[in-house]
Amino acid sequence: MNAWIRSPWTKTAAALLACGACFALGRAAAQEEPAGGGAEAGAFEMPEWTQKGPEHEEMARLAGDWDVTTRIWMAPGQPPMESGGSATTELLYDGRFVRQSMQADMMGVPFEGTWIGGYDRVSAEYVSIWFDSMSTYLSVSRGKPDGEAVVYEMNDPDWMTGEKKKTRLRMEWSGDDAYLLTFLDKGPDGADVKQMEIGFKRRKAADDSGE
Repeated sequence: MNAWIRSPWTKTAAALLACGACFALGRAAAQEEPAGGGAEAGAFEMPEWTQKGPEHEEMARLAGDWDVTTRIWMAPGQPPMESGGSATTELLYDGRFVRQSMQADMMGVPFEGTWIGGYDRVSAEYVSIWFDSMSTYLSVSRGKPDGEAVVYEMNDPDWMTGEKKKTRLRMEWSGDDAYLLTFLDKGPDGADVKQMEIGFKRRKAADDSGE
């Protein structure tokens, strides 16, 4: 009898029962009608941290179709390689996240990529994942406001060596219908070196007036 009480299975079962009881009590408390009226009796109110904030309203500006121009600097002081493309961005889950599908010509190679972004109100950070047709790597980054821009910290593989290194991505609007992504590395002297720019310009609807 004593051995059964001390067994790991008993302790695990007791812990699960305790967690279940806590969940049930919390659910019941959340469903009680607030004092003085207000929410409908029995309605479940989501916590504040799960709700959208002003950052999500700002992200909604990204929705739509975009013309894309990419510039890549292969070496400092050299002119960039330039290519074009397009992107479509849609809002997910009532604007809590955005998903962008991008098609482009990257250094003469057809290229597709997907970006999913959002704002995490728990950590007070912008969150981002990126994956594409030119690698098997899933890029995960988090960003903070920096003036009018958002700067993401990344730890992605170097294109030539495959070794991870810390870089930054700066996202900044240049009007209601254009924004720029700037990828920054550190040079030998510690100064920022621009590796790539991706410019987005909103695609206007076709004018059906004939003018």
